[in-house]
Order: sequence, then structure tokens, then C-alpha cells
Amino acid sequence: MGSRRAVNPMRTVGEHRDEVGAYIDGTRRHALLSRDAEQSLALRYRRDGDQAAASRLVLANLRLVVKIANEYHPGEGSRFDLIQ
Repeated sequence: MGSRRAVNPMRTVGEHRDEVGAYIDGTRRHALLSRDAEQSLALRYRRDGDQAAASRLVLANLRLVVKIANEYHPGEGSRFDLIQ
């Protein structure tokens, strides 16, 4: 079982927005992949079990995860929960 962050009921809405913004900014550190690079990494992971290739695939697609989460975010509640 993975550990979950404890929820701080005293955290303000502004602090939460700053945290989400910092996460979204962090996703931009990871370059997007070309189709060929993505396919190569996927094959390395599937064929060899290359965990570095798997990590690169996940990190390169974090922006897509955030985009999809934003489309389904109900406005209230934690966007982090949806991203996870």
C-alpha cells in the first residue's frame, strides 16, 4: 500500500491552488516525446522491462494527465485526487 499525504483541514484554498500550480509547473520540466521516441521507449519497457524507459514515458505524459483531469474536474474538491 502506498502512503497517502495527510490532509490538513487548516490549509487554505489559496495554499491548495499554489500547490496545484506548482505541480502543473513541474510537469513542464519533462519534454514531450516524438512518436518514434515514445514507441522506442514502450518497446524497451515491454521487451526488456526497462524501468527507466517506463519512467520516461510516464513523466513525458504528465501534462496529458493534467489536461484530462482538468476536463473532468468538477470545480470543487481536489484536482490532485483526480490526477492520481
